[in-house]
Order: sequence, then C-alpha cells, then structure tokens
Amino acid sequence: MQDKPVHSHQIPLVIALVGPTGIGKSEVAYLLAKRLDGEIVSADSMQIYKEIDIGTAKPSKSDRSMVRHHMLDIVSLKEEYSVARFQEDSRQAISEIQGSGKTPLVVGGSGLYIRAIVDDLDFPPYTKKALEIRKQLEEEAEAKGAAHLYATLEEIDPDTAAGIHPNDIRRVIRAIEVKMVSGKCFSDFPKAWVSRESIYDLKMLGLRTQRSTLNEMIDLRVDRMIDQGLIDEVKDLVDKGFIKELRRKRALGYVEILDYLEGTIPVDEAVSRIKVKTHRFAKRQMTWFNADSRVVWFDRGKEDDATKLTDRLESYLEELKDEG
Repeated sequence: MQDKPVHSHQIPLVIALVGPTGIGKSEVAYLLAKRLDGEIVSADSMQIYKEIDIGTAKPSKSDRSMVRHHMLDIVSLKEEYSVARFQEDSRQAISEIQGSGKTPLVVGGSGLYIRAIVDDLDFPPYTKKALEIRKQLEEEAEAKGAAHLYATLEEIDPDTAAGIHPNDIRRVIRAIEVKMVSGKCFSDFPKAWVSRESIYDLKMLGLRTQRSTLNEMIDLRVDRMIDQGLIDEVKDLVDKGFIKELRRKRALGYVEILDYLEGTIPVDEAVSRIKVKTHRFAKRQMTWFNADSRVVWFDRGKEDDATKLTDRLESYLEELKDEG
C-alpha cells in the first residue's frame, strides 16, 4: 500500500470527476484538463482493453492527442487484469503526472475503480490461483446462472452478499474469489470501505441529471454508437476470435450485438436491450456515488453544454483554491 504523507501540505492534489455513464464526463474532463494543465487518468473497467473502442465510448484520438490520457488500452481482452494491478498502475500514472508538474484528473463511472485509485484500500494480490478460480466461477455463471453463484456467496459471505445485487455477477464472482483465495470475506474489511479515507488531497466532483434526462442521453449515445459502427466492430472481434472473452467479461453493448449476429434476436431488440441495460447500470452507478458524501454534485440541465459545465467546475475549484 502507498504510504500516506505525514504533513497535510505534502499530500498531492487529485481531482476526481465521477457520475453515471452517458452524462458527458469525458468531454467535460477533456475541457477541464486543458484549462488546468492536467492529464486524465481513466477509471473505467472496460476502457483498459485495447480491442473495444466504440462500445466503451473511449475518448477520440484527437482528444487524446491534445490531452494525455492514462489507463486506456492497457491490455488485450485475452489477458486478465485485476483491480489490484489497476490500482498499482493508475497510482504510478498519477505519480508521473504530478512529477511533471501537471494536475491529475481521475475520470470514470466505475465506482470500485475510482475508490481503488484514491482511497486507502488493500486488494488481494492477483495470483495464478485467483485466475483459475475466476475462470471456473465465470464458467459456472454461464452454465448455471447468476442465482446459483449468488447462493454460493450468501453461504460463504452473507454480509457481503447482502450488499450486492444478485445479478451483479462481476462483483459476486469477485467476492467469492476473494474468500476462496485469501480466506477472508469482503465484509472482514468494513472499516477501510466505510471510512472513505483518501491517500490524496482529493476533490471529488460529480455530474448528475434527472433520471429521465439521463435515459434520453443514454439512448442517443447508444444510437450514435450504432451509427459509428459498433456492429462492424463486434463483427471484427468475432472474426479475430474474441467471442468467449466478450461474453466472459460481460461487456455491455457487445454481448447484445453478439446475440444479434448469432441470430438469436433481431437488431432492433439488441439495440433496445443495450439501452435498457445501460439505464439500469447508470442507476446502480448513482446508488454507489450517492453513498459517498465527498462528492460535490453539479446538475446538468437539458440545455447545459460541456463548456457551461466546465465553467462551473472550474469556478468551484478556483473558490477552493482561494479559501485554501
């Protein structure tokens, strides 16, 4: 674990921008990073994979050429990448950004990945045994369904199970894996998770909007992904032999297009499912972030563009600086 500096003035500043998928975090982060002479650290559990671009809404090559982005395209879909490794790599990126005199801006909607970066949390080391157990559990999930795995978690770690939705297979698998590898339950470490103690001088900003407005924004983004060539991207991944990996990682958007390509559902149904699942995903993200009292929320109205939002965030940060 990274040692915490002794004196408060030594603690490096990190700005985090959080919020649900589809709210426009990437565009606002890009504008804010330009104004603050910052670099962006992506905290997204899917943008780490090299082969998937359109469905993960990665920042454009143009934006990435203007503002340096870290933690994108880290590994192949065929590789395993743990939260523990993500924590190590992203903190190294932050250290490099700070060393160059720039401001680190952590951006993402993956609450676990955000906390892995900024908070004083330990994760079980990633071992060969953990990899084998995870693959076994993923195969069980495919063969027997989510309810079977959730029942297993309820049996071995009921406290953790109580805080996870039965259909959130990734987190269910992770909790079972931790118990089997370390002998400890996720629920054995409540203090670190509840205390929300950051290793940085953390300023956490959040973007949010009305649920109905967000759903409209998500629907438009999904339609845009289809227009940008998501179906062709998935076809290409199928040709390159990534079907198993896409299904195992449950990549939202990709699995539904796979179902369409395999002839099990029509294309309209695939697109509709992506929208509905993304609405649900965004709701879960907001539940996670609303539980964190450190988030200072900025409401995005229907007419608010990214520039207006960035103005408000920048003004707030300037006020903090003046107070400090």
